[in-house]
Amino acid sequence: LASGGASGAIELWDAGSGERLSQAAAAHASRIKCLVSTFRSCGGGGAHLSSASTDGSIRLWRLVAAGASEPARLESLLLLRTSLRLTALCASLVS
Repeated sequence: LASGGASGAIELWDAGSGERLSQAAAAHASRIKCLVSTFRSCGGGGAHLSSASTDGSIRLWRLVAAGASEPARLESLLLLRTSLRLTALCASLVS
């Protein structure tokens, strides 16, 4: 489970226990307005998350699975900037 908010951070949560697994503290410079998850392979395999912010940035993240000694985390794959104050995001996978 992922959440984003006014601070610009994205947090990853264990949906079963409610425990916070990790945080991408500087994901965006301002409020995150939308998160979109994709669980199919998206040009590199695995789960991906897209985020959009009122700062005009859109990011694509890869979910790096938890290892024996470290929690799940997000790895930034792409950063796009626009002059728009984003309020929505839609993602579609093409095989």
